[in-house]
Amino acid sequence: MSELIDITPRTSLINSFRAQNGKWSVLIAEAIDNSLDADANEIEIDMENDEVTIMDNGVGVTRDRWGDLFRLGGHGHMESTQLGRFGVGLKANACSAGDVMQVDTCSEYGRLVGGIDWRELSINPTGWKMLAPSRLPRGNSAIGTRIRISELRWKRTLKDAADTASTVSFLFYPAIERGKIIKIDGVKVPLLERPALREPKIEATLEFGGGRSAYVQGGMLSDPHKPKTLKAVHVSYKHRVIISNNNIGCGESCGYTMAFIEVRLAGEWELTQFKNDIVDKQKDELDQKLQVLIKKILKECEDEEMSLKLRDIENKLNEMLQSNLRSARPTKKNPQGRSGKKKGKQGGMTKDSDPDGGPARAPVSRGLKIRIVPNLAEEYGVGKFQSGNPKTIDLAKDCPRIAELTESKTKDSAIKSLYDIAIAIYLVEKERKPDWARVMYTPGYEPFGLQYWNSIKQQRGE
Repeated sequence: MSELIDITPRTSLINSFRAQNGKWSVLIAEAIDNSLDADANEIEIDMENDEVTIMDNGVGVTRDRWGDLFRLGGHGHMESTQLGRFGVGLKANACSAGDVMQVDTCSEYGRLVGGIDWRELSINPTGWKMLAPSRLPRGNSAIGTRIRISELRWKRTLKDAADTASTVSFLFYPAIERGKIIKIDGVKVPLLERPALREPKIEATLEFGGGRSAYVQGGMLSDPHKPKTLKAVHVSYKHRVIISNNNIGCGESCGYTMAFIEVRLAGEWELTQFKNDIVDKQKDELDQKLQVLIKKILKECEDEEMSLKLRDIENKLNEMLQSNLRSARPTKKNPQGRSGKKKGKQGGMTKDSDPDGGPARAPVSRGLKIRIVPNLAEEYGVGKFQSGNPKTIDLAKDCPRIAELTESKTKDSAIKSLYDIAIAIYLVEKERKPDWARVMYTPGYEPFGLQYWNSIKQQRGE
């Protein structure tokens, strides 16, 4: 038989965890997970002093599970355990956040008190060993656990406390919805408000192998721009959200930010180390079935998002148009050579004068608008000028060049290019309009917008 070699890690391994600059919100989330796994109904986190304390009214820790509170990779499974898997999360963060971790726990079998100094453990010549806990009479102590992290190494700010409260509200709304109470610095974490939804909506249950399932509900957001609203795809498992603000099941669609899709997993799903995802194979299965289910919602969301985007672009184009027309208007001189405002017969302002005493606006600016409209490309290429009331410069939404610019991520330069195209159409076509009937029936006549688009295609070699 081959010789076996001991590869137990040295205690200096703890220093690699202590070198990490973590987040308080992550540490607190791990602690809440442990409390909920211990069947706690109330959890209190105190971050106001020079230490961080987590208290719960769970089942407490018994002597046989004490070591797992401090052992990296130790997971003391209980009947009430829901998410605990690897025994790493809280300890890996706690040993970095502070030098000392103390535990006072009371179960139906008695009270245990003890702790560890991570600095001493990292240089302990006896290896991964610590003092056993002290056994104390239970007395009137309530069942539950108190964990205190002191001699802090991580800095704390007011923003950390606010971020922690926000993260807890967001991650644990499934638990809070079921009646669990979580308090941070004495303030109860509120149940996150569900967003108002409109049609199309969905509600269905997806079935997977091994007794796994996913209950899915959601729809288009009634107000996608409301601050701090839940949006995109959220996947929860047991008492917490494990995937949030994600595009799982959305494929290449960009419309998911206009929707809220909630997925609640049931059965035995495999989570990643920090409980913020599911393993790739199961995630791929969920992704494929979700794509089929929410396809209709995503299509509606894409159309809505594009409509809002085009409206925003139109507004910006028209702001540029009016600004440039105002700055380009001709100077209007007083025909009598006198200074001051031109007066009408009754001493009032004339119809064409500026109320601020400036020159009259050029007539061409009245009622002129830029629009982005469908079904123009085949006949007019990039767009056309439409005389009448109001006068419009219509850019063709279905022209590939216009579509490229409206979908561009370099927004400012794209809008500038769209504006240049619109003005080019206007300057050329407005000269043709007085003789429009003649040019329309001239053999070989081609609207300027179509000429423009054909020249682009020639440059691209299309």
